[in-house]
Amino acid sequence: MRKYILLCVLIKLLNPSGINAQLITPLEGIYLKDFFIVNYPDEAKDTSIMDVFCGNKTYNGHQGTDFVLRNFKQMDSGVYAIAAADGVVFKVIENLFDRNKTSDTSLGFGNYVGVWHQINGLNYYTYYAHLRTNSVIVDSGQILKAGQRIGLIGSSGNTSDPHLHFEVWNDSIWLDPFVGICKSNNTRKLWTNQLMYDTALRAINQGIINELPILNDLKESPLKVQDFTASSDSVITYWWQGSGIRVNDTIAFVWRTPDDSIWYYYSYMNMKDYWYYYTYSYISLPFLIRYNPPLGMWKVQFLVNNKLVDDCRFKVSQYTGLNNPMISHYRLTNKGIYVSNEIEVSCTNILGKTIPLKILNGNTLNFYVPEYTGFVVYRLRFQNEYLFIKAILNE
Repeated sequence: MRKYILLCVLIKLLNPSGINAQLITPLEGIYLKDFFIVNYPDEAKDTSIMDVFCGNKTYNGHQGTDFVLRNFKQMDSGVYAIAAADGVVFKVIENLFDRNKTSDTSLGFGNYVGVWHQINGLNYYTYYAHLRTNSVIVDSGQILKAGQRIGLIGSSGNTSDPHLHFEVWNDSIWLDPFVGICKSNNTRKLWTNQLMYDTALRAINQGIINELPILNDLKESPLKVQDFTASSDSVITYWWQGSGIRVNDTIAFVWRTPDDSIWYYYSYMNMKDYWYYYTYSYISLPFLIRYNPPLGMWKVQFLVNNKLVDDCRFKVSQYTGLNNPMISHYRLTNKGIYVSNEIEVSCTNILGKTIPLKILNGNTLNFYVPEYTGFVVYRLRFQNEYLFIKAILNE
């Protein structure tokens, strides 16, 4: 009885005569700088997909809007979800793990808050999902004002990246709060300031590191490296994160020496549209066997459809220390690579296909393999240390 009476009072309190309440953007930050809309509600009625603007920024059956942060580092700094309108909290869950990096549909919303609103005399319910563990700062039954902080955005539940999944319901019917020419279930505008629909090519983050990464490493925004040494650093990787990569786009990486000549070029054609995308390219030190790597300021250029998107510079200097246990166990010669018996060696081409090793005089890996021509990568392992050496066969 108490809850019923309280609810009746709140209806009058939250919807006084003459006020036309609407929804505000449900998180703090600047659009297209601090957060990006990756997925809209799916307006298609079958197994195809279509967002409210007739595009494909959604996936099959998606009923909310995904406001995605730049990376987990930004998530750790603390970004708040906020109430989209005046309302009353009716549900709080906040004790679930919140650093998921792989989608699992069985995990659902994860940590979330539900808020009830009355807007223009109608009942609405908004959901703020994938919040950080124990970060919710509101309680069930609490009255909220529009813009009031609810909890920190995380990566709990069915999610692979830190984001706020925001849903709007009118009683038992879910609503798309956006207005566009392909809207099917409702023509009512709910946003006070609808964010623009963005499909432009945009850089979110990028950097250079001294290791071969996996995707989950890049999601953490790894510490960027600018100085490399020709013998102690075995790999230099350039990575790029962005949105607006389209089907049939040509992606290219151009690695240039200090005199601006091309050292390595790699390109591929993209096979679908991506609205939150990672890619990378790497080179190995000491680069090409039989040649010393040019020292000084190098650069790697990232291009999309032959247009320069990023130009990142780094320094390569000569190695002077002897703290790498690999050093005394291999030697480069004009015929190949001499390795000691303690070294484990494998060889692949640039597509990752294994190349049979040719051995000369017991311990020398031969550069001449009749069946193969072009770049290969030798992978040396000793005491959990790795060295990646790039060579050209049959030159």
